[in-house]
Amino acid sequence: MAPTFPNDENGQVLRGLFESGDPLTEPREINFHFTFPTRGEAIGFIEVLDYADIRLELSWYVEGECWQVTVVKFMLPDHKALTDLENRLIEISQPLGGKAEGWGCFSLEP
Repeated sequence: MAPTFPNDENGQVLRGLFESGDPLTEPREINFHFTFPTRGEAIGFIEVLDYADIRLELSWYVEGECWQVTVVKFMLPDHKALTDLENRLIEISQPLGGKAEGWGCFSLEP
């Protein structure tokens, strides 16, 4: 039986992964992307995220002409867990001028 997904952006992404053959039962690295107007604001975001179970990557985002922080977490692609983490990261990033640019991961095949 196919899982049901909420009718929101995260649900649509998970539905697309599932429909492409990913059973969504294996954890994997999930990348959450945030952009910041200045390097200082991006670094401020990184300094606030003192989590032992994530990896942080800082880069210049050429197309957007801004700084990008990618938060990488090894986790199960579960709607509630993804949405909860994404919302928490948004709460932290906004006072620093950050903008959520979505998340992504590789599709796994059974």
